[in-house]
Amino acid sequence: MSYLTLTEAAAYASRVKGFTVESASLLRAGVHGLLLIAASFNGLMRNLTAHTNEEYVGLLVLAPSELLTIETEGQSRITGAFGLDGKAAYSPQVIRTLAQLRVIVSDLDKFLPSLESLDTPQATTAPAATMAEPGAAGGLADSVVGELKKPAQRFAVQEAAILDAIREPGYDPMELPKNAPGKPGVKAAIRANLVGKNPVFPKDGSQFEKAWERLRSNGEIADKS
Repeated sequence: MSYLTLTEAAAYASRVKGFTVESASLLRAGVHGLLLIAASFNGLMRNLTAHTNEEYVGLLVLAPSELLTIETEGQSRITGAFGLDGKAAYSPQVIRTLAQLRVIVSDLDKFLPSLESLDTPQATTAPAATMAEPGAAGGLADSVVGELKKPAQRFAVQEAAILDAIREPGYDPMELPKNAPGKPGVKAAIRANLVGKNPVFPKDGSQFEKAWERLRSNGEIADKS
């Protein structure tokens, strides 16, 4: 499978279309779910679909919310990505930057016919979830965006982010220390680290509380006896 950097993809698109295409325009198309944009990964990560940890080497398609964070901040710790067939979701939990993004040539070719009708996109901080609608790219892009919109996939990404945030400072999810009287506990610290900072936990939403309760109900987190 052939792929290009954003800069190379913009140059390729410019040659095909006969007018200048900016790399920022391609990234904005990815944020809207119109173009597949991926990054390379190599290492152990969580397969959110199979609920297993596995070694993965190769490209993963980044969720539109991850691309929005990269667009606005220059980098993102990737918590949501998909296999090239759109069937499996992963949580690599590693940082990827603008320079590490890759455009799949076959998907770019499908996208280019629609490019003439697009204005030069401008950066926005609107939630990616409201923009991730399947568009002219079709095919695999529709599949990936469809997977992202499924509650089961979204919940798995949220739950994996909480578990990773618990483990990062050295806590065992199955032996969380009880709160000292009058003091915030582990849950409050994890909430502060994720809500409003991780794209899957909007600042004014209830996603964190619901994900925490799902983990308790599923027996994946528990207090120390």
